[in-house]
Amino acid sequence: MGTGRDWEQTGPKPSLIVVAIQFVTVMMVLNTWQYFMHRLLHHKKFLYKHIHYYHHRLVVPYAFRALYNHPLEGLLIETIGGALSFLLSEMSPQVSIFFFSFGTIKLVDDHYRLWLHDNPFHIFFTNNLAYHDVHHQLYGTKYNFSQPFFVMWDKILGTHMPCSLKKRTDGGFETRPLKEVTGRDKEQIGPKPSLIVVAIQFVAAMVVLDTWQYFMHKLLHHNKFLYKHIHSHHHRLVVPHTFGALYNHPLEGLLIDTIGGALSFLLSGMSRRVSIFFFSFATIKSVDDNCGL
Repeated sequence: MGTGRDWEQTGPKPSLIVVAIQFVTVMMVLNTWQYFMHRLLHHKKFLYKHIHYYHHRLVVPYAFRALYNHPLEGLLIETIGGALSFLLSEMSPQVSIFFFSFGTIKLVDDHYRLWLHDNPFHIFFTNNLAYHDVHHQLYGTKYNFSQPFFVMWDKILGTHMPCSLKKRTDGGFETRPLKEVTGRDKEQIGPKPSLIVVAIQFVAAMVVLDTWQYFMHKLLHHNKFLYKHIHSHHHRLVVPHTFGALYNHPLEGLLIDTIGGALSFLLSGMSRRVSIFFFSFATIKSVDDNCGL
């Protein structure tokens, strides 16, 4: 008999270890989603001008405007990102109350404009008030996209701008970048990328594509409606073969291959020419995985 409380219907309550793992998982998923969506909103002029610019009107952000965004940005980054992280971490609604309350407090603190030495957010997170303040300055708008918890994607993909705090004579602190900024977008200048840069772009594209396809593939299996009406088309092939490598429902092709491919291309920063080699390699790999030999 249903009680209307789904989280209480199956098994015992999760242990603290399970809850901790769910917290880390949801933080990683949310951080990954928000980094790439945030970066996309900056790198596409149309999206920045008509959507993300609303938030960057605040050169000096403050607490009450932490979520001062265009409605479409709120939907894309907060709502969809929050829903995905909740679903893929498999936390209960009860646990999610604590997580999203914690996430909201962290977001407000990142825009608070008060640096307090004993603030745990400033002690335990390098992605904090000072880090995000750099992003809101004119010299930092192409850097420090990571939010709201970790900075790993900035470091991996070369958009990390470390900073320091300098005391002002009239009181308070001022954030200072620790690297020189020329005012030119580093992705638009200079010689053709070296083999090392191309290798990094390949790895970045592989990580993005693999992450996207893992979570979308898992979602297509765990949601009965999506599996029945979309993903079961591919699983008709009990014994897969080469020509069935991309035998999918059109919506699955759009969701997993097209959107995943577009995201990996855009967010890795690779050129169109490099992308030809990457997606040719990925297609050959996909065909080989279904070859049966």
